[in-house]
Amino acid sequence: MFTKQKVNFSPTNQITHLVVGGNTIVLAMANNVLLRINLNAPDVLEEVKLTSKLLNLFMDPTGSYTLAILEGNEIIYLQPGSSKTKVLHKLRGNFITSMCWTPMGVVMFGTAKGDIVETEIQQDSNPYIKQVPTASWKSSNNNNMIEDSVTL
Repeated sequence: MFTKQKVNFSPTNQITHLVVGGNTIVLAMANNVLLRINLNAPDVLEEVKLTSKLLNLFMDPTGSYTLAILEGNEIIYLQPGSSKTKVLHKLRGNFITSMCWTPMGVVMFGTAKGDIVETEIQQDSNPYIKQVPTASWKSSNNNNMIEDSVTL
């Protein structure tokens, strides 16, 4: 399932985030640069300069799709095989804390506000946004009201 492979790489800056999928590694550096390494050609580094500070980084299991959450809750998509990024305007304002990629291309993500959102990200189109319904309930514990939410 896993193989160990040596890569000639000596970072010039501190690594702040790292994601791995398929045969691809994406490193986020402290100087707001993403480095993408294809393990099939590990001597070639793709460098992407970010416009602001990186807050979170996600990659799908195949290593094709990378999402970067930037300061100001801007979300960018690093396109497969390209060092060009695309801003996902419809997702802006969501501080994404977790992400799940389905085999059908649908992406589910959780936000810092507790929302669960469904979307699909394709190279040549804007994503749709669909909030997954949630139910809230209240329970009493030592006369304190606790509110929580569950996916239906």
